[in-house]
Amino acid sequence: FINRDVLAARQFLEAAKKKDPQLPPVDLLLAKMYFAGGNADAGRISLEKTAVETPDGPDPSILLAEQALAQNRIIEADALYARALELTSKFNGAARRKRNFEIRARAGRASVAQRRKNWDTAVSDLQALLKLDPDNAVAHYRLGQTLFMQTKFQDGYKEFQEAKKKDKNLPDPDVATALMYDQLKVDDKTAKSQQFFDRAMATSKTDPATVTAYAQWLIKQGTQQTLAKAEALLADARKANPSNLNLLILSGVAARMDKKMKPAEDYFVEALGIAPANSDVINQLALLLIEQPDQGKRDRALQFAGMNAQINSRNSDAQITLAWVLYQLGRVADAEQALRQGLNLGNPSPDSSYLVA
Repeated sequence: FINRDVLAARQFLEAAKKKDPQLPPVDLLLAKMYFAGGNADAGRISLEKTAVETPDGPDPSILLAEQALAQNRIIEADALYARALELTSKFNGAARRKRNFEIRARAGRASVAQRRKNWDTAVSDLQALLKLDPDNAVAHYRLGQTLFMQTKFQDGYKEFQEAKKKDKNLPDPDVATALMYDQLKVDDKTAKSQQFFDRAMATSKTDPATVTAYAQWLIKQGTQQTLAKAEALLADARKANPSNLNLLILSGVAARMDKKMKPAEDYFVEALGIAPANSDVINQLALLLIEQPDQGKRDRALQFAGMNAQINSRNSDAQITLAWVLYQLGRVADAEQALRQGLNLGNPSPDSSYLVA
């Protein structure tokens, strides 16, 4: 398949299916390959064939639902996940495949419910998922978030603790709690967030994930005092973790907000040395350089933004950043073209939405 010999790939898959009838349908396997290779049209055609030949299989519904959810087609995703769960309940194939179908469908439908703020449905699906897969750390974490939205704070905190036990890469329970209080409309939410960030920092003073989350929250408060505190925390964390990408990026953002252009540029350039193709770093560097009066820096901003838009041609943020840089350089027609492309790709970040406005 990688060598573009689809017929030969099909023959091997058909031979494998004959040897092991429990394998998924051949056209479904091909559809997954097409999707992985970026050929969505061919993937959908293969899925349609799968649905016709195996109408009782949940696979096509789940794959289409996941695509719809990724593209924010929530109504379509909801209907497809419901259909997938219905088909899964009647599925008579391998028990392992049936279990995986239900896990994916429950996880997806919970995502739909969370986006619609239907917390009861989200909790129900996540709890059903965890009965099938009790070691699913992400499901525990999402359940914790949803319980917080129902103001069940102690239950939510316990789920954050369980998630952290099962996956050390997930946020510290105190950090997760602080971030959830920040989202809620409750009295003294700033004080509650501060309380839990203080608890997290007491045990993880230089942990990059903890410091990054706390520094982001401080920057978001929008005062000179909280910005200075964030910069101090980031400086200490960088000493212990000098090559941490997220710390460098956030240090650059904080310096840029504090009008410290040279340090900000240095942080972004250092981050770029660690991750040369990181779209966020290139965007930040381009936006920093275009703000400055020096024409050489403004020209470099265009180089970075243009390179990012080429490397990440399907990324709306890269296209919108290019549009902003072109607009600042007075190239309005080119800026409008890049802006339209970025908007057509959809899902811009909050920063890009601000630039569009």
